[in-house]
Amino acid sequence: MWGVPPDFQPRPGEIVVQEHWGSSGFANTDLDMQLKQHGVTHVILVGVLANTCVEATARFATELGYHMTLVSDATAALGPEMTHAAHELNGPTYAQAIVTTNQLITAFNGSRDDGRLARVEAAVPLRNTSPCGLTSLNPLLVRGPC
Repeated sequence: MWGVPPDFQPRPGEIVVQEHWGSSGFANTDLDMQLKQHGVTHVILVGVLANTCVEATARFATELGYHMTLVSDATAALGPEMTHAAHELNGPTYAQAIVTTNQLITAFNGSRDDGRLARVEAAVPLRNTSPCGLTSLNPLLVRGPC
């Protein structure tokens, strides 16, 4: 039976989005409402499957107007060809930034305000797919829905 691993259980005060049954984390959920209520404009996405659930969630986020960041080494598909297609071919069509975990951690390093991530200035050059880059983020980590 599927379940949420202990390390991924919601902490007190964290936002919990209603369960869904589609491939996108936005479809048939209150995720968009929750993000908007909390002033979130940027989504950072990790998870599996990169070429289905992650991509569907990312595309939906982009269509809703969110700045979409894909973490390439924290997403995967069932094979290297599918992962390559998700990151190198499809990712640039919806993600404003495609970064590695190390680049993301470097960008977040020292960017805490009262325990919440508030502002991020990229400390290393990021592979951006749009001129807006990965700066002045108000992020919420959205784990892949599959």
